[in-house]
Amino acid sequence: MNMNRLCLSFLFVLVINTISIAGLYWDDGQPHTINDDSYEDRILWVDYHIANNPGTHVDLVDGIVGNGLRAYNNATILMTGGSFGITTGGLESRQGIYAYDNVTIDMQGGAVGNDLNALGSANVTISGGEIGRSIKAKNNATVTVKGGYFPGRYLNVYDDGVIYLEGYDFEINGKPLSYGDKLSDYGILVENGHEDYYSGVITGKFADSTQIDNNFRIFNTGANEGSADIIIVPEPAMLIFSLLGCYLIYRRKMNVSF
Repeated sequence: MNMNRLCLSFLFVLVINTISIAGLYWDDGQPHTINDDSYEDRILWVDYHIANNPGTHVDLVDGIVGNGLRAYNNATILMTGGSFGITTGGLESRQGIYAYDNVTIDMQGGAVGNDLNALGSANVTISGGEIGRSIKAKNNATVTVKGGYFPGRYLNVYDDGVIYLEGYDFEINGKPLSYGDKLSDYGILVENGHEDYYSGVITGKFADSTQIDNNFRIFNTGANEGSADIIIVPEPAMLIFSLLGCYLIYRRKMNVSF
């Protein structure tokens, strides 16, 4: 009898753990909204089994997905609140966000408990919210950072991944940067015999005026040879203003010529 109870208890725990590991799968090509839901011990898998076109769309408005997000194929994710990879007790899990393939993520708010990883040809835009650890762009992924809060964390790029920093007053070690500058041209080459990379600290302000003071690592040399980099770009309003200024100067010169 005791052995039977022991076996039943073991099977119960096994089923519960399997359910937890299996996570939550949304791959129906339809829109889903997480408002005040709590998926404490779940990983959210979006379009993992099926390459929908258009992909499954997820709006994270509030609520939590405690063990993070895995998005694949053509999935689209909009974050305006809530959290991926943070439990109700505020603890970070080992899982953050992983965006693969052609996934698009628009992070306007909310929080990520661990790393935000962009892989494949994923396209990620960050204009707000908080990231607990690093931002990583690998393979051919692109990450554009316009705002957000992630003090003291790393910006890492690998392979042919690119991170664009949109804002102004950017500097490395007190040296002002210009639009179009690549941080690998100003970083310090670290040769550790395993993974060589360029490293440094970037300061400045994002387009929303929040401060950036972050370490960066660019793995594009040695065994990691590729075009990976972190690039400074102007915010759209500044770009339009600059173009307008150039146009007015051109008009003035034309008037003088005639």
